[in-house]
Amino acid sequence: MVYSCSWYGLDGSYDPGFGQFFKGMLVGLMAIALSAVLIDSVRVIVRRLLLLCVLFSLVVSLNVTSLSRIFSHNLGHVALVGYLSRGDRQQLVVASGYFHYPTVRGASGGPAAWRLAYILFHLGEYEAAADSLSQARSQNRPEFLLPEQSGEYHVLRAILAERNQDWPLALLEYRMALALAPRPWDLVLYQRYYHVLAYSSDSKGQEVARQILGYLGGLTVLEPTGILISDWAGDNQPPYAVEGMAKGCWILSSFRYDQQALEYGPLVPMQLIWRRVATEAGMNSKDSSLIDGRSVQSILGINLAPNAGFEWDGRTGTYYPLGYTESIYQDSLSNHVLLSERRAGRFTTVASLRNDPLHIYSSYISRTIPVRRDLAYLQAGWMRSEGGLAYLGRHWMDNELNSTPLYTYVKGTLSDREWKLYASLVKPPQSAGGAVLWLLNFDATGNAYFDDLLFVPLQIPPC
Repeated sequence: MVYSCSWYGLDGSYDPGFGQFFKGMLVGLMAIALSAVLIDSVRVIVRRLLLLCVLFSLVVSLNVTSLSRIFSHNLGHVALVGYLSRGDRQQLVVASGYFHYPTVRGASGGPAAWRLAYILFHLGEYEAAADSLSQARSQNRPEFLLPEQSGEYHVLRAILAERNQDWPLALLEYRMALALAPRPWDLVLYQRYYHVLAYSSDSKGQEVARQILGYLGGLTVLEPTGILISDWAGDNQPPYAVEGMAKGCWILSSFRYDQQALEYGPLVPMQLIWRRVATEAGMNSKDSSLIDGRSVQSILGINLAPNAGFEWDGRTGTYYPLGYTESIYQDSLSNHVLLSERRAGRFTTVASLRNDPLHIYSSYISRTIPVRRDLAYLQAGWMRSEGGLAYLGRHWMDNELNSTPLYTYVKGTLSDREWKLYASLVKPPQSAGGAVLWLLNFDATGNAYFDDLLFVPLQIPPC
């Protein structure tokens, strides 16, 4: 059997000498162990260890440049990971220096260019990050910190498409990024997405883009709970009721939302109707005595449900929609179908789970959505069933490994054939760090249908 051993420095440079050194070290250690068994002599082991140290010194002296470069870039990588986890902008700038020099050295700088693109992205330097990405791709080197399934990768590809005025590709790449949610609070990301949507050939998309860009105009910061707006009153649509416990002194009794805006992007004009209760938190809304007084808020909400109207794929058929991963059950791809259906007087793309006698459990699940425990979340969606049992809920992802998994539902065991919107206001458990949206057809042989999902962070009005 032949073993090959090589070394790639963190900058991607190939160093066969250092690889041979490690192979020699491995062979030497194996020889020492074998000798210890056969000879059982301490003096022999000591002599051979001394010989191995001499060989080590010789190899290192011949490869001192390679060794220092490897250690330097490993230190740079450790610094990068630590600074990203702490969100330390100043130290990220310092860490970027570890990867800047290799990017100008030709072919060996490809992976370092990927790392530099990643750092610049998290510093908000999107244009510079796109330049580094372009260079890294031109080097045809391994992709270390920007895998193709990362949101950062698709944002930077979208920027490159924008430069070429390839608006359809840029729109697709931004939607891929938004579905993977690299930075769900990022104002610049949303501005760029709606700017590209304004250049699309879809007249309704252009209308939505102009509306949203109008709300975003002049902003420098976007809070996770969106922004207050004053000129959206719900377009005369009836309010949708919300289930759930009273939160503080208020109950979110109902809401309206812009259905067209939801289908085209993550920013959704909404109207929230809060009602004040006579007692503090902990009382069920149905049992609470309402007093005169309500708060009506119009907001531009951030919908964290990916591809919430199932329209971003631009097609129908049998597959998992953008933003949703494989099922949690042992079902078949044929059980997952996107189709066009008439709802509320117009045709829309809906997600269906079509069970059969061999597959009585099926699901769509989202990627993990980061949550903040100090906020409440409005989860909602349209549902109906034809012989199935539909569930809409979420799995709270606990940060504490010994905690019991929490699976809770907006609506379960739904068998009604008519479309209806179900909604509830929920707060994450204290140990939760994320949420996964669940759409289930559970223990049934019929069909379940879903559309227009919402998972919107809200700030409850103060008492």
